[in-house]
Amino acid sequence: MGKKRELSEYSRQELYDLVWSTPARKLAPDFDISDVAIAKRCKKLNVPRPSPGYWAKVAAGQTPSKTPLPPTNEEVFAKEARNPMPKSLPLPTRTAPLNPHASELLNALNRAELDSYKRARLHDKPDFPDVLVSKDLAERVAKAFHVILAGLEPLGINWRKSRSSYNSGHFRKGQDRLQLAIAEDVIDPDGSRRCPPAYESRQSGKPCRLLTFSIKRPGYYSSEEIQKWSETNKLPLQEVLAQLVGAVRKHFLDAQERRAQEKIEWEKQRIESERRWREHERKEAIRLQQEKERKHAQAIAAAKKTRRANLMKAAEDWRFCGSLLEFVEQCERHWKSETKQLTPEQVDWLAWAKQAAGTASTFPADFPDPAKDGGFDPSSIPFGGPYPTSRNLDE
Repeated sequence: MGKKRELSEYSRQELYDLVWSTPARKLAPDFDISDVAIAKRCKKLNVPRPSPGYWAKVAAGQTPSKTPLPPTNEEVFAKEARNPMPKSLPLPTRTAPLNPHASELLNALNRAELDSYKRARLHDKPDFPDVLVSKDLAERVAKAFHVILAGLEPLGINWRKSRSSYNSGHFRKGQDRLQLAIAEDVIDPDGSRRCPPAYESRQSGKPCRLLTFSIKRPGYYSSEEIQKWSETNKLPLQEVLAQLVGAVRKHFLDAQERRAQEKIEWEKQRIESERRWREHERKEAIRLQQEKERKHAQAIAAAKKTRRANLMKAAEDWRFCGSLLEFVEQCERHWKSETKQLTPEQVDWLAWAKQAAGTASTFPADFPDPAKDGGFDPSSIPFGGPYPTSRNLDE
């Protein structure tokens, strides 16, 4: 029989089906917990529970309606993130208020230092994205940032300040982060467009008043660029912003699905690990039982062997002592047949020899004792002992 599942192992749907099928006070003993613990688990997973009168109506033969299981935040996000994006996202009007983050970005750009191309530079600022644009584009950039935030914040993708003073801010949802960079490119005399770094000494060329946006995956030492969009005469800023917001949504949706899949794989690995551990415990129990049985059989065999060996030694000792006495008696008969009268020396020797022969046996006087030195029925010995004792006659 498999191990009983803990309540924490039930999915939201399984928990919902459980609490709407049986009253919590009846479920609680099955999990060795209280109905209060079940209520807390439902609250944590946002699983609705039957009202106090629900089970009374069921007992009366009625069919009361159930409160539907609401979707999780992840399910809501996935549904919203999959909604098609409009082809373009318009910039706010001049009088429209900006998102607080966008307003702070505008103020920071107006105070920022300029690079050799007269572009305001915000780099590795914890509150802002990386920005490199002319100051007369600061308001346009702030409005673009406002549009991006407006397209992401309703989905729970929020702009967050970096905890490090050496990194720029980032979009965050759950444990996933994404950085944003906005730059104004430079047009060289040959008409080519590029984005020189802020530390480059100015060469021929001038800012083109067109913006390039890129999203990056933060790393320990550097960020990895994922995708980039450049504003052109054929691709206006409004369409760039729509594509960027759609890409950011997709990035976090993919991350959420990847984490969900990882969670499924981890759960599979946990279940497999538990299965292997249970199999190991089963095999180990069998091995230990076999080891106990082997030692039990060895102990019985050792007792039998010792008693048989003692019998053989006793018989050999008896035969040796008998031969010794017979030899002494033969010596006495031989001497008497020759002289008819034993000499004092012969009498003394015979007395000594008979005494030595009488004490030659090394066996205890009470051997054999049937209770200690006889046979026994192995089936009458309890498993694990106590085992029959046997005397060591070699000592």
